[in-house]
Amino acid sequence: MNVTKNTLTIALFVLFISANKPVNIQGCYSGGYFDTSYLYQFIDGEFKLSVVGHGGPYNVKGFYEVVADTLVLFKVENRRVRGREKMLIDGDSCIIDLRTYRDFCKIELDQDSTFTEHSSRKRKIKK
Repeated sequence: MNVTKNTLTIALFVLFISANKPVNIQGCYSGGYFDTSYLYQFIDGEFKLSVVGHGGPYNVKGFYEVVADTLVLFKVENRRVRGREKMLIDGDSCIIDLRTYRDFCKIELDQDSTFTEHSSRKRKIKK
């Protein structure tokens, strides 16, 4: 009986640890819709967003934090936080913009920093 309790305790502890381990969001995520391409790059707590297309080319920089399954982006302009955006983390392969419900999925950049655009899908998310 005592062995069973110990085994159950260890199993629950391992399950708790694995369920609460931090998500590694670092890398590049791509998406595109309405003739616009988006490339998010996440490195060591900072992010860069490059946008090309319909809205014209522009870049956004800032920092991010992961809170449970949510990625919070803090856009910085002139050394001041100018905006906050939330995205849902979908496993280890995609992030979903919680305003547009479009996904951006992990990609590998080529050596010349070009990327193959992922065509963003609109996700159905319960509010």
